[in-house]
Amino acid sequence: MSSIEIYSDINKVNPLEKSRIVNIESIKNSIKNILNIKDKEVLFDFSNQNLPSYLFKNFSEANAFALRTHIIEVLSKEPRISIDIKVSDVSINIENNAYIVYVNYYIKGLDINIETTFKI
Repeated sequence: MSSIEIYSDINKVNPLEKSRIVNIESIKNSIKNILNIKDKEVLFDFSNQNLPSYLFKNFSEANAFALRTHIIEVLSKEPRISIDIKVSDVSINIENNAYIVYVNYYIKGLDINIETTFKI
């Protein structure tokens, strides 16, 4: 892992400290922020980025595929990463009433592959 700071962000846990998060943590924070943007909430082009709208639809393979497509499309707007669309997927977890999202991406400039799984 690289100790050189290529990417950085303000640490939003305690922004008054003026501490920073760097590299992988900065990218993960950016992805979380991108996925939480609501439609028309920002001025730049994140059009039709309303992830919560998928959560009120019935569970189905078609909706899981639509959610996967949506997440890949939105995350492709983050210029510091490249999404592996062959590996990234969304599956249904009926027991927990959730979708399980698996995203595999490459961080440009750091030459690191990251696998992230989260439940929505």
